[in-house]
Amino acid sequence: MSQKFYTIDKVKLTLSGKRIVLTADRSLMTNYRGNFLYGFIACGPYEVLPEWVFDKVFCPPVETDPNTGEAKVAQVGLRRVEGALLQGGYKRDEILTVNPDYIEKSIGTDTKIVGINVMDPLGMAPVTTTMSPEKLSYVAMKFKKMCADIIQLKKKYDFKVVVGGNGAWELAKSDRMRIHGIDTVVVGEADELAVDLFHDLEKGDAPELMHCFVRNIQNIPEITSPTVNSLIEAMRGCGRGCDFCDVNKRSKKGSSY
Repeated sequence: MSQKFYTIDKVKLTLSGKRIVLTADRSLMTNYRGNFLYGFIACGPYEVLPEWVFDKVFCPPVETDPNTGEAKVAQVGLRRVEGALLQGGYKRDEILTVNPDYIEKSIGTDTKIVGINVMDPLGMAPVTTTMSPEKLSYVAMKFKKMCADIIQLKKKYDFKVVVGGNGAWELAKSDRMRIHGIDTVVVGEADELAVDLFHDLEKGDAPELMHCFVRNIQNIPEITSPTVNSLIEAMRGCGRGCDFCDVNKRSKKGSSY
């Protein structure tokens, strides 16, 4: 009898989903076997390396709850947003950070927003264009595959999709957003504005494109859940002043741990 009730509860969870779902493509949702250098393999051309080798050998998925899709570890950027939302009044049981391979388990009728962290979604970064000139890279392919899944779920459940992260600038054009089913792109640091942005997204009032930066380091929220390979963020920005680099636009600021 208890097993029957357990099954019913799981079905109910799948149908209702979480209010806020956070994720990233599979080239980021991996522990890289403890070696971040393996991440550069994702910059290589998709046609050269069999996908099963990429997924199993070099970039195995993070530990995941098969019932809910919850990722046990995630990128620092996702954890910052998660921390900001929790600090701003969202409840823990309303937010779930998930493995994109299981995203359908976390999205349902109650889902209002899907937040995506990106590093190089279209394969336009220097390393990727060097390793995969005029070819589809793994990082771009994985992003496209994830977006295709999310678009189908969006048609069914009518939620908003927001994208941020170091590679968000690649998507900051209306045609690129439309193709990938994105409602809002955030370029910069969303720590201070995350709560207001998510409220606006739920109301349908969020802008298509936002540029934002943290004004006070004290406003960067603490992470509340594990990160990939236990990575921590000790500093943001750069003091070198290179004109070509996006990181230089962020003022240098450090944290003590």
